[in-house]
Amino acid sequence: MLAHSSKEMPFAHAYMVIAWNLMCRSANAFGIRHSHMEWRGDALQIYFAHMKNDQGGDRPRDPRHVYSNPLQPSICPIISLGLYWATSNFDGSDLLFPGSNQYERFRKCWMRLLCEGDVAAELRRQGLGAEELGTHSMRKSSSTFCSSGSTACPSSTANTYLRYEAAGDMHVGRTVSGLPTESYKFSTLAPHFEFRDECVERGLKVMFPALPKRLEYIAEYCLASLVYHAVFFRNSLSPKHHIFETPLVLDENLLEQLSTRVRTGDGFTESRIRPTGIPPHVAILCEMKSVKDGLVDALSKIETTRTDTVKDIITELEKRAIGVGTVTYDGMHAAIRACLEDAGVTGLVDKLTASPTAEVQVDAGDNQSTLCHFWGGKFRRVQSDFAIPDCSVRQMWLLWVCGNKSKQIPPLRQLDGRDMPSRKLRKRLSQLRYVMSKIEKAAASKNLLHDSQNVDEATQVFVACAESVDVDKRTEHSRKRRRGQLSWATVGKLLRKKAKQQNL
Repeated sequence: MLAHSSKEMPFAHAYMVIAWNLMCRSANAFGIRHSHMEWRGDALQIYFAHMKNDQGGDRPRDPRHVYSNPLQPSICPIISLGLYWATSNFDGSDLLFPGSNQYERFRKCWMRLLCEGDVAAELRRQGLGAEELGTHSMRKSSSTFCSSGSTACPSSTANTYLRYEAAGDMHVGRTVSGLPTESYKFSTLAPHFEFRDECVERGLKVMFPALPKRLEYIAEYCLASLVYHAVFFRNSLSPKHHIFETPLVLDENLLEQLSTRVRTGDGFTESRIRPTGIPPHVAILCEMKSVKDGLVDALSKIETTRTDTVKDIITELEKRAIGVGTVTYDGMHAAIRACLEDAGVTGLVDKLTASPTAEVQVDAGDNQSTLCHFWGGKFRRVQSDFAIPDCSVRQMWLLWVCGNKSKQIPPLRQLDGRDMPSRKLRKRLSQLRYVMSKIEKAAASKNLLHDSQNVDEATQVFVACAESVDVDKRTEHSRKRRRGQLSWATVGKLLRKKAKQQNL
């Protein structure tokens, strides 16, 4: 599900992983609001405002702890939450999953995934059918995994006769996240920034524009996880995945700077945060690991000392042999090299083996150089397999202004119909230009439009002009519209339809 390039899969993946880690009913997961979420220590805490077994709301509100799993990025809830926020926009709703019927939305994504070739074949091999799995499968499966998935399962945290306590819930949270319970890696910390400076602030602004204030601390850990697993994304995900259209990937300098600030570990070394929910046997395993590492370092130093001692003895013997006039290998080698250098042979060989290179410096000024591709008998600005991605308006605006250097895609505003591989894409480019022209006109009226802009500047322009591509909050059937998760193509259709109605 993480590797799927569909625009709906970040939502489906985020819901599935979060529902698994919370071990809750679908109604509880879809009812999560931003005000129910907070980050404490090394875990994300989520409160439930309503539960099936507490209809009157008499029970105290205790948080459920959700932990990161850097060892398995595909099931890490912090990564899934970061991808979901990075590929969608905040539209002012307080709900984590805004919309009137998110249950049906997830069900369609879920069934579509189960009916795909590889997944359907694996289900048949296991003797299962797609209709046997549903939204309740996450809650039942995670509970079974947590209570019976290993020989070191956590104790019950809540029951009719058992009172909730945070320590037990923390242990459950680490277990259900998929961290190995029989290993010292069970105490692995979530990727986090060593300190928060201007670079981290800049990353949060460009990755999560219009982020609510109460979510900034959570988004900081989401951004750290995305940065920490950037190599994993490149190696495991399709180039068409929407993560590759985000500012984190488009701005290579930003990614490099943030990478130097990310830290993780087992929590028993020096770190800004400390691990919670650690059972005694894991603490013992961590101590044993530190002892093992110390022994390995000592053996390495002993081996290095032995090698250096032998080299020093050989050097001393060579010096004494040269002093008494004995011909040695090192002495003969040095004499021959000196003769060759005096004769100029060494310099001649270096010149002959050096490859001829020509350095050309071009002062492009404000103009950006564009790589051309030859196909179809013509030079074009994009490759023959180019396709306009179906992403959000914010991501498309960044591609429209900045392009994507890693994919050798120039700013899309430089393209015209002659660069497109097919007639369908020419029409799609025309639709895209219509949507982008709305933002450009708004930016020009505010004196924000310039010929050359970086990712930071383009993001600021979009935030300032986002109202130019706003659509109605309600559909024709009076259902609440998920404005922050609409693709640019859908927004374009709605804007054209609205313009026609106004002209009538």
